[in-house]
Amino acid sequence: MWERDVYDVAPGGPDARLQTTARANVYLSAHATLSDGIDAVTTTYVQPRLTDASDVRVLSESGFVFKISTWLSTSISFVTHYDSNPAPGVLPTDTELKNAITLTL
Repeated sequence: MWERDVYDVAPGGPDARLQTTARANVYLSAHATLSDGIDAVTTTYVQPRLTDASDVRVLSESGFVFKISTWLSTSISFVTHYDSNPAPGVLPTDTELKNAITLTL
């Protein structure tokens, strides 16, 4: 993946930078049926910088899908984002909890 990040802080500030780099995109995904109508799913993406493997971004989403009927399901998932070299003023780790209702037509 070719990436172009633009960090713009105060005009002429010491943190202003333009960064272009190449990153690898690697992911692992797993799925397991726990019981009739309940599935566990997880996917983790890792994007290391090709010229500096210590500069890495990770996104992981794991959760459960509950099938209510053939056309209706609900899910809950936990998402984690990590960036070893975030933009100035941005935390390196972020998390979120998501709930969804899905209609399959």
